[in-house]
Amino acid sequence: GGTSLEVICIFVYVIMPPAIYPVNSLAIGGYYGSGFCRSRLSGEFIWQTDRHEADLLPALNSRQIAAVGSLNDNLSAFFAPNGQKIGEYPSAAVFAVHGESSWIARTENHVARLTSEGQEIWKRAITPRALWSESQPIVDPAGRVYVATGNSILCLDATGAEIFSLPTG
Repeated sequence: GGTSLEVICIFVYVIMPPAIYPVNSLAIGGYYGSGFCRSRLSGEFIWQTDRHEADLLPALNSRQIAAVGSLNDNLSAFFAPNGQKIGEYPSAAVFAVHGESSWIARTENHVARLTSEGQEIWKRAITPRALWSESQPIVDPAGRVYVATGNSILCLDATGAEIFSLPTG
């Protein structure tokens, strides 16, 4: 039939769009209230974390590891499918999946490639951009990374080397 709107659960303050697990559950970055959690579509929690200020867009990789950043905590955290925290990154970031087992993290001042648990592989400084947290990095099928900076679109290879920079004015 048609589409309908259904309330899943109630959160306090802002929530970002959820990431969707392949088994019909959601990774929800709730700011205060329920915090970062995994919820069934019925609203029943599968797990909740101690990350109560998860205010950035959550992401999932192919191993169902979740990554979520927190501006207030100025860090990001990584969670196994069962909700166990498996790592942290000492910056608030938004994420894109890179290959089978790594992330691209976009922070206010840098872009980095991380292991699935948040260990830095490489890091590159970038020009800050207003509303940077709304500028999720993009990874293409060849592993090239695209990130919007304060004055350009930057394209990097898998090692963090610049391929090109396109000025945006």
